Order: sequence, then structure tokens, then C-alpha cells
Amino acid sequence: MRMIILGACALLFSGCGVLPQKSEIPEQDLLVDKEVHAMSRLEVMSAITECQTARTRASLVYGKRKVGGVTRDIVVDVICAPLY
Repeated sequence: MRMIILGACALLFSGCGVLPQKSEIPEQDLLVDKEVHAMSRLEVMSAITECQTARTRASLVYGKRKVGGVTRDIVVDVICAPLY
């Protein structure tokens, strides 16, 4: 019984050591403030209303902006996603 438990633990923990190669990891770019447009409050509210009238749920995409030395979340896009 003890050997079965040890074998199961070895199989369970050996999967954590497998990482993708660096060539398989997609490239990511950091977009600076000039390239990202923050949505206004009215734009966000109208986009959420459009999603609700289409019987979908609104999913917000956030970005980060430094304001007064503090990092703040800003809404960059609103996506209409299925209800479930």
C-alpha cells in the first residue's frame, strides 16, 4: 500500500517539472501609454448597456497607468461574452 502511495506522489509531482522550451513561449510586448486609449466612463457604461441588450455579459479588459506615482487600473476595452 505504501509503494502505491509513493508511486502516485512521484507521478503527481513529476508533472510540475516539465516546462515549455523558450522557443514555445509566445512573445509579449509592453504597450506604452501613447499606444493604449483609456475608455471614458460614458463609453464603458454604453458598452455595458449594449452587452446587456444583446443578452450577453460584459467582460472588462484592464490596463495599468501610473497616476501620481501610484499604479491604477484603467478600462481599455469591453468585450461581450456569453452568459455561461
